[in-house]
Amino acid sequence: MADGQGFEPWCRIAATIAFRVRAFGPLRHPSRDIPREVSAVVSLSGKAQHPVGRVVVEFEAVAPGRGIIRKDAHLQQFRTSFNAFLQHLFAAGARVVHIHPATPLSASIEIGRLLLPKTFEEVHVWEWQAPEWRPALRLK
Repeated sequence: MADGQGFEPWCRIAATIAFRVRAFGPLRHPSRDIPREVSAVVSLSGKAQHPVGRVVVEFEAVAPGRGIIRKDAHLQQFRTSFNAFLQHLFAAGARVVHIHPATPLSASIEIGRLLLPKTFEEVHVWEWQAPEWRPALRLK
């Protein structure tokens, strides 16, 4: 798969906010060939820098911006789409997920609610401190 190529099974176009998922790295069939450990970049507020060292899947807003989530309905659209994204990651074989968020606070809280410890063996949350990502939280 070419870097940055989108794949339809993980896309959800909401009524007012569009989200898409792209994979970066050596994946032939991204909906089946996700490695056990993967970095998930979540770009809603802005375009997040990709970490190095792992296959990266990116959940992004088509038009990211700081005010992207303005209503409860927007947060619900994000929650539904991101939950489907996590379910696809798990179904494709991911068991250890590294989350790299560029999200507003409300979306960050929803990400925390959706990361069920019984689903993934480990979850690592990273914080951007220019010029690099630094570990912030590890759930095992």
